[in-house]
Amino acid sequence: KSLYVEGYMVQNHDLVVRVMQLAKSAGMHICLDLASFTVVMQEREFFLRLIREYADIVFANEEEAHALTGLDAEKAIDIIATHCSIAVVKMGSRGSMIRKGDTFVRVPAQTVEQVIDTTGAGDNYAAGFLYGLFVGCSLERCANLGTTLAAQVIQVMGATPPDEAIQQLKTMAFAN
Repeated sequence: KSLYVEGYMVQNHDLVVRVMQLAKSAGMHICLDLASFTVVMQEREFFLRLIREYADIVFANEEEAHALTGLDAEKAIDIIATHCSIAVVKMGSRGSMIRKGDTFVRVPAQTVEQVIDTTGAGDNYAAGFLYGLFVGCSLERCANLGTTLAAQVIQVMGATPPDEAIQQLKTMAFAN
């Protein structure tokens, strides 16, 4: 029901566009993660096209949002959100912002004992957020799920969160 496109995959423009066209025609949600500010700088016009024509949900960190729009995160999210259903800007230790239409949510980061490795933090945030979204959680809860998973993965080496983090995610998603 959803297609998640990582920004590092955009080198083959024809392939990316065709995959997104097929997904859109199949009624799938298209999620685009901008991946890296250097990739966004090199492929800015192509990213803008993908967001305008195909993306339903866009994930960016603040550097990627700036590379795309030339604006700070607070203003960039509004610009991105005019072209997609949900825009998410991750700001590391300062949390994240989500905009869907007129709804704006800001969620603080979680305090962790020690940051060991930030590899995979953004991908895990997106995974937690999307899990929440697809099981019917509010935007705030989605952001909290993403934040929780990202906080877990930065405390271990590598991009895979501990097994207990996945169970915690499921419990949080369905808590009242």
